[in-house]
Amino acid sequence: MPSTRSQDWREWLKVNLLPARATLPGITVDVRGLIIMGREDVTDSAREIRDRHSANDRIEIRTYDWLLRAGLSADSTLPGLLDTETGDLDRDW
Repeated sequence: MPSTRSQDWREWLKVNLLPARATLPGITVDVRGLIIMGREDVTDSAREIRDRHSANDRIEIRTYDWLLRAGLSADSTLPGLLDTETGDLDRDW
């Protein structure tokens, strides 16, 4: 099975974890990813693809509209947007 770009990134991170931590302290090989792209579509035809990436690769795909809504309602003292949404509140990033 061909590798996905997320698997390529994670493989690179496994090999280069210490240098990566020089600029991204605390990063791990299973770090979550976030892709912001496009605008919302009322049909939500890409939900299955987004759910698969979220489950398999720990990559969340969100729209620009989601980012705007989340930013407007965010409190800077609260955990990150994805931490709250995915329930990863106990992780120390």
